[in-house]
Amino acid sequence: AIFRRVRSLINGSPADPQQTAGTEFAPGSIFLLPRMRQVSYSRHAPVKEHRRPRCHLARTGEAETKDILSMKNRAVSLVLVLSLLSYAAAGFSGCSKTNTLSAIILTPLDPVVAMGKTLQLSVTAIFSDGLIVTSWSQVTWQSSDPAIATVGSSGLVSVSTVTTGAAVITATDIFHPHITRSVTVYVTELLSITISPPDPIISLGTVSSQTFSATGLYSLNTPSAWSSSSTWPLVDLTQLVSWVSSSTDVAVISTATGTRGIATAVYTGTTGTTGITTITATDPISGMTGTTTLTVNP
Repeated sequence: AIFRRVRSLINGSPADPQQTAGTEFAPGSIFLLPRMRQVSYSRHAPVKEHRRPRCHLARTGEAETKDILSMKNRAVSLVLVLSLLSYAAAGFSGCSKTNTLSAIILTPLDPVVAMGKTLQLSVTAIFSDGLIVTSWSQVTWQSSDPAIATVGSSGLVSVSTVTTGAAVITATDIFHPHITRSVTVYVTELLSITISPPDPIISLGTVSSQTFSATGLYSLNTPSAWSSSSTWPLVDLTQLVSWVSSSTDVAVISTATGTRGIATAVYTGTTGTTGITTITATDPISGMTGTTTLTVNP
């Protein structure tokens, strides 16, 4: 009955007088009637025919009806009805679907780290709708072997200075403990340091310098993936090692940022010292050293 009245209101034609004719109404009941200039009826009298259908509210027992809805009111009512129906439809159609976390990814994957070094692991979160969030921090961290590698709350891995081997680092989402991801951190040992170029020769002059580089050769503790020495990683240590010249009256070597590893012959503009000096590069973690000579000629 309610929807019939709403439909009649939307269509602009209230209750059909043909359907209301001959109907008895109890005193005090409320119903929609077509507008009539004057209506006379008793408790059991049928509703009279009309020619101007307008929606009115009548209460049985009253002598005349009153107009309760103008065209403006009808439009407002229509908007309200449509809004309610739209809201109800949205509620039942599942518009409040929740986006959930599907997986996490750790990078870098299975890294190799030198003894005494640190490594920052990063977490990427993937959600059910395809959303990808980098630098996801809502995780806890755990190491399978703290004697080889430990991990902090931010994912920073610190490896042992005395032990090589492998440790599994696992990240677990705080709110979804079943969502985890692990990587294996392989701790390697520095085997040697090579300085290039080997045994160079320079001459005294206003511009008499030599640039050196240091390369570290590391062991690997991965299984059969690294079976020969040709696959061992070579790491540039030029900016990490400390540099020393054995004869600072012949040549000095810089340890400053930007000029680290550059050796310069000592020359005042008119005089200088010729000779041979030993250049040494030392790894601050392991104490491993590499050496070469620098010859300064007149």
